[in-house]
Order: sequence, then C-alpha cells, then structure tokens
Amino acid sequence: MAAMAAKPLAAAAIAQLEADGVATLIGTVVNPAGLTLAKTVPLRRMGTFADPGLGASPVWHVFAIDQVGTVFGENTGVVGDQRIRIDLSALRILGDGLAWAPGAFFNQDGSADPFCSRGVLRRVEERLSNAGIDTVVGHEMEFVLVGPDGSRLPSERELAETFGASRTSIREALLSLQSSGLISVRQRARARVTQLNNDAFFNQLSGAAQSLLSRPNGVADFQEARVLFECGLARYAARHASPKELDRLAVALAQNRKAIDSPALFAKTDLAFHDLLAEIPRNPIFTALNTALAEWLMAQRMTGIRAPIRGSIRSAYQGHEEVYDAIAAHDVEAADAAMAAHLKTVSEHYWKAVAAKTKKPESHRIQSRINSHVRRTIA
Repeated sequence: MAAMAAKPLAAAAIAQLEADGVATLIGTVVNPAGLTLAKTVPLRRMGTFADPGLGASPVWHVFAIDQVGTVFGENTGVVGDQRIRIDLSALRILGDGLAWAPGAFFNQDGSADPFCSRGVLRRVEERLSNAGIDTVVGHEMEFVLVGPDGSRLPSERELAETFGASRTSIREALLSLQSSGLISVRQRARARVTQLNNDAFFNQLSGAAQSLLSRPNGVADFQEARVLFECGLARYAARHASPKELDRLAVALAQNRKAIDSPALFAKTDLAFHDLLAEIPRNPIFTALNTALAEWLMAQRMTGIRAPIRGSIRSAYQGHEEVYDAIAAHDVEAADAAMAAHLKTVSEHYWKAVAAKTKKPESHRIQSRINSHVRRTIA
C-alpha cells in the first residue's frame, strides 16, 4: 500500500489532469462494517483533499452496512471532527471526467485514526516490512466500474494498470470471481458482470451438479429429486391451471405427438411440455430450477430417447398425454400419479439403455430405488 501523501497537488499536475479530461475527484473510505463512503470535489480542490483533508464525522466509522443505523461505543459517536485525506500516489483516472483515490481517516492534529481500516492495513504492512516481508494488499478492488446491465469489465491490461497489479494477479482474481458466479468469462472476450437472477444462481451450481451426477448413485439421486419436483408441478397445475394455460399445454402436447418419428425434435418438444408446467405457478425459482434440472439430466433424457428400445418415444408421449388429461380434468391426485408413472417409465428406459451398454447389474439396483420412491409417491 502506498504511503499517504501530505503535500498539495502541484498546479502543473492539476493542469495535466485537466488536459486528460478530469473535472471531478472521488475520494473513498471503507468503514469497519465494510460500507464504502465517498466524498467528491472539483479538481481544483484536489490539493486540499490530500492535505489537510476534508471534514468527516466520527460517525462514519459506525454506519451499519444497511445504512439504517449506527453503533456507538465509548470512543465513537457523532461528536467531534476528523479529516479524510486521499492518497494521491494511488490516484486513478476512471474516465467520463472522473478520477478516484483511496482515502484514510486522520484526527485534527494529523495523527492516524485507530479505527481507519486503511490505516490499520498500512500499519500492518509497515510491521511486516520491518520484519523483511513484502506484501501486496488489495483494499479497494470493488472500484471496477461497470454498468448495471452487465456491461464489460476493462481488459486485463487496463485492470493491471488501474490497480498497479500484475496481469497474472488480475487473471487469478477474474477466475475467482468467475468460479463464484459473479462474472462470466469467454475466450477472446472481456469479462462481463453476471446478472443476479434465479437462472444465474442455478448456473453457479452446474459444476457441483455435474460432480454429484458423476458419483455412483448421482443420476438416481437427481431422478428422485425430479420426481418430487415435477409431481408437485403437476398437482399445482391440476389445481390452478387456467383455460388459457390448458390451451398452451394442449398445443405443446400436439407438437410433441407430431415429433414422435423424430428423436431430436421429440426431445425438444418434450422439454417444451415440461417447461410449460413449470411456468404455471408463475414462480421464477420453479422455472429456473426446472431449466437447471433439464440441463443436468439432459444426458439421461437423450439416452432414453435414442436408445434402441421398442416404443420408448411413444410411451413417453403417452405419459405426457395422461398427465395432460388429469390436469385438464383438474384431478390433482390423478395428475400426481400420472407424472410419477411417466417419470418412472422414463427412468426405466434410461437404465435399460445403460444396462445394454455396460451389461452390469448396477443399473437394475439403482432403478429399484426409483421404483420404490414412485410407489411411495403414488401411494
């Protein structure tokens, strides 16, 4: 972390920043709750912002993260006056007429405030340096400014220059953000911020889902989860589906029937039928979970449809037809039973196809788990 600057910014430096299009400076501090607080000044006041600094209340230290309350103690409160000084050596041009520099809290007499998080980090760095240990501390990495619509992050080179870090460090940081689902990274393209929605949440789980599927009983576990979920959807649809929603289901069923002779098209219309069932409750979590389960079990779906098992596609369609008939009749129990029976048949075809490939008895043992659960569901 760079040492705090204590000299006013020279007129020549201000002129250079003006030439670069800078008109306003943002100075920020991060309080112990992790809340970022900011002050802005016109460029001409940049020197004052650096030394002696701009006034700030001690209460800045104790704003809660939700900004609805503060916490007071013996040494903290609203009485008193402090200064925020920016670190000019860490100043960065953001574009659009803005520049940014990190700040730290100081008392009126110029001494460092003991509650300032940046000051604490600076003192820790100094102690480590005295012990012969070099450190690199990232404290304001959140100041990568992007649009709320998921616009692109700056390039690796630009990020490295902005934060004074190596491109290797930036690349590792981006990979960490990607693994957390916060950004998406594509080859030969800049990273983008991931929108925080239901689909993004379940997409973050894809890696874990694939790992679970690869376990000895992984597919059976997901099949069992699908039975519980889709039987619930069928029950809801039978109880609440409107005439318009029933019409949409009827159209999807007709398209599914027309695709019986085309495995690829049948798989597509199969998905469409189940997607409509997930949309009826008008719960975005249900639709996102349905999409995720369909993706995670896509191999099972395609294996069952493409397997050389006589009548597998037609029996899948008949299952859809029975589910639709029960829903259209608003028969909740019949809809539940029809969906359970349909998914039982689907899983049977899958395990028969697996058995034909592997010729191992394991698939039959796993299928018995599915059959047992379906019998309990129907009962």
